[in-house]
Amino acid sequence: MNFFDQMMHSGQPTCTTHPSSLRVWVATLDHSHARAFRRGAEHPCEIAQFSRHSLGLPDGLSGEEKIFMRFFGLWLDEAHREHLYDRLILIAPAGLISSLRLALPPGVADCVIAEIGRDFSTLNKAERNRQLEEIMWF
Repeated sequence: MNFFDQMMHSGQPTCTTHPSSLRVWVATLDHSHARAFRRGAEHPCEIAQFSRHSLGLPDGLSGEEKIFMRFFGLWLDEAHREHLYDRLILIAPAGLISSLRLALPPGVADCVIAEIGRDFSTLNKAERNRQLEEIMWF
């Protein structure tokens, strides 16, 4: 199983897909973690997560942070080439959102419908899901 498949099957609980035909993912990134969510029938469903640590990248070094963002962009590109989403919403702290956008391959960047400069890393799961539900209302 390659790394893409491992992240898609990283022990996250399965959830029922929302009946909408538009496949929208929300990608969140902070300085050390990346996550992807999709709209579930009852609540947002986390479909993938990984950290700088899981890639063997130490925290706190700007060069490694760029590698981490580039890796996340390539992972999103692989998911896009497999037609797993149609549109993408990016959420990252204000200081990272523009760097993340620059790290995205062109095909992924073309799918971005919104960018939100917000840090989700400090939110507990319930608050994160509440805010994701507001973002993914369609």
